[in-house]
Amino acid sequence: MTQGFAAFLIAVNFLVGAVLGLAISRIAFSSRFTVGLALRAALFGGIAFLLASGLAGWVYEYAHRGQ
Repeated sequence: MTQGFAAFLIAVNFLVGAVLGLAISRIAFSSRFTVGLALRAALFGGIAFLLASGLAGWVYEYAHRGQ
């Protein structure tokens, strides 16, 4: 895997998390939905999704080590 391809996968992963964070915040805070809330939700959603997917990958590799 090249560095460019790895960066692309990280960016796609972050984008998926940002879209999910934006959609969930839109549903949860529909009456108070502002641009600032949308930006924060997208940022935190992207970061959370990126960290959670990294953790899930580490757990998968740890669980299957030595098999």
